[in-house]
Amino acid sequence: MMSGLAALILKGVSKLDITIRNNYLVKYNNLIWWTIHQNRQLINALRLEEDDVYQDLVIAAIKALDNFNPAKSNSLFTHVAAKLQYEILHIKTRNKPHGVTGLKGKSVTFVSVERHYKNGQPMEISVEVDFGEAEISDAFAQLDSEEETVLRMHMDGECIRRKQQRESLLAAQEKLQNFYGRSLVACC
Repeated sequence: MMSGLAALILKGVSKLDITIRNNYLVKYNNLIWWTIHQNRQLINALRLEEDDVYQDLVIAAIKALDNFNPAKSNSLFTHVAAKLQYEILHIKTRNKPHGVTGLKGKSVTFVSVERHYKNGQPMEISVEVDFGEAEISDAFAQLDSEEETVLRMHMDGECIRRKQQRESLLAAQEKLQNFYGRSLVACC
């Protein structure tokens, strides 16, 4: 296996081209850090390391510099900035949280605050119950395959667009509410 530089030279890329690209990369380093700063809340929410995001953005900047076509864009700066923002979106997609289904081996706590009435006056009662994997599996056993598939899609953040899928999602949510309502009554 040959080194990356040797492979590029065989493709017709000269050392001068690589040197020029690296000079632009140094020039646009502040743009990379600005992109990280602009998306800091997202990076923190996804619990990502800043250095890892920086490395991903440097690779995206290298690809943007290599693929720049002056016939399609007048500004190299704008091209690189757009590619960095697209890379942030790709990082978000790769690292999105996966809901309750992503918690293997963990105990999940559901907190329910319902309005109850005592002597005609509203009274709030907080009920806290631990649900482990067995209870979650029991809850999902209440659903048919279509409802479970649509519910998992919804939990993974996918948009449910078709009418039949939306109806399946509503049916699944109703079944789970009924299941957890019976579980709360049974345990309290």
